[in-house]
Amino acid sequence: MKRCMWMALILILSVAATRAAETHYVNTEVVEITFRSGPGMDRKIFTMLKSNQTVTVITPGDEWSLVRLPDGREGWVLSRYLTTEPPSQTRLLRLQKKHLELTENFDQLSQENTELKSANEDLTTTLAQNRQELEQLNAQFETLKSESTEFLEIKEKYTQVSQELAQHTGKSAKIQKELDSLKLNQSIKWFVAGGGMILLGIIIGYSARRKKRRPSLY
Repeated sequence: MKRCMWMALILILSVAATRAAETHYVNTEVVEITFRSGPGMDRKIFTMLKSNQTVTVITPGDEWSLVRLPDGREGWVLSRYLTTEPPSQTRLLRLQKKHLELTENFDQLSQENTELKSANEDLTTTLAQNRQELEQLNAQFETLKSESTEFLEIKEKYTQVSQELAQHTGKSAKIQKELDSLKLNQSIKWFVAGGGMILLGIIIGYSARRKKRRPSLY
């Protein structure tokens, strides 16, 4: 139980410290307020805080609040002169800063949009070129495909004709061989027949001479 109570107390103090250390501003309704060494009008004045001055409230109070200046000095001011609402000038500066950031972002986005449009145009041009090249390649492919079909048909016909020519050449060579053989046989027959006729003529002539010589002996 004690541990839980201590944890709850630490949590409450942490929340209170977080709420206390909030940024406040000196109210614009006053020109200057005193920044004192303690919570009282009799305490020493360190300096005067002008309107719109930014302070960090360390310990808030109903009448006096302990605050810290941006330079680290701590002191007390009247709580009624503090406000959590940023002054108009501060809000204006913030709005101007925000406007400047938005303007810069808009310019950057406009530039990126222009670059994207240019890149999109380049891509569109490249896409059109690629489509044109693809159409040309398709046309060339179809032409090559058609020519390949015709080439295969011509090759098949050429092979068939070559085979037929080879067959005819073989037959022609065989016939020529037979003709040469026949011519040789005929030449031999004519040679033999001519030789026989010559031999027969010699025999007949020789016989006729003998017949003529015999009567001259008586």
